[in-house]
Amino acid sequence: MLQTADNPDEIRWLPGARFNIAEAALCTRPAASPAIVWADESSPSQLARVSLGQLKQRCQQLAAALATAGFKPGVCPLTSPVPSAHLLDLIYVHI
Repeated sequence: MLQTADNPDEIRWLPGARFNIAEAALCTRPAASPAIVWADESSPSQLARVSLGQLKQRCQQLAAALATAGFKPGVCPLTSPVPSAHLLDLIYVHI
């Protein structure tokens, strides 16, 4: 759990552990719970909602589309050399 070292800057908590913030955010409440709530500026009193289950499904679809396009886990699509238009195609056409 704790990797000790003589140098305090080299002490490591949970060495080798990985934390998936998206998974932690999507799996803590029931799937029907609201994940995103917004209103269009033209009708601010009319709220739109996306549930955690719907958001999780969209995230899985996007992850699959990125994997199909050749992205590997740990690579940020926004900093890759892939043209932005190709990323938009993945997001809006394939999911």
